[in-house]
Amino acid sequence: GCLHRGARFTMSSMTSSARDIDALTSSTLKHLRERWWSAEFTEFLRETLVPHAGPMVLLDRVVSADDENLCAEVRIRADSLFCVAGEVGAWAGLEYMAQAIGAYAGYAARKRGEPLKLGYLLGTRCYECSRPIYTVGMLLRVHVKRVLQSENGLASFECRIDDEIGQIASANLSVFQPAE
Repeated sequence: GCLHRGARFTMSSMTSSARDIDALTSSTLKHLRERWWSAEFTEFLRETLVPHAGPMVLLDRVVSADDENLCAEVRIRADSLFCVAGEVGAWAGLEYMAQAIGAYAGYAARKRGEPLKLGYLLGTRCYECSRPIYTVGMLLRVHVKRVLQSENGLASFECRIDDEIGQIASANLSVFQPAE
């Protein structure tokens, strides 16, 4: 069945730091990055691909993106938001997925030459996670795949989180991006 196993959450002793977002890290795109990457483009990535600021930016970098998919990384650190005693509750995986969808929306808008629009997470179905916590030092790869997009702004994404060994979480997220 669909359930979240072993969630724990406390607000005490939370610290965080903003992360750099690097959208072109694959070796096949390295030559493009070296030719046209600029400080202005880096600032664009920070401000528009993930419309969160400061400590709420949970993604470390965007690894790859195309017309239907995006992959981002999160390294769990002692100063990660929601990290308490070296652990982040696995429920935070939903926020990692939602931010990866936000990064995908920013990528798609940029590709179309449009400004980023505000979007909303409507809900999730069937969040499954094989572990109750993520621990300091873990590298998580967050994959999102757009499976449905309607003209009225509703969309659905298949999402998963992998660690160094394989898939550890999955969910379907429903989102809405109004026209204005």
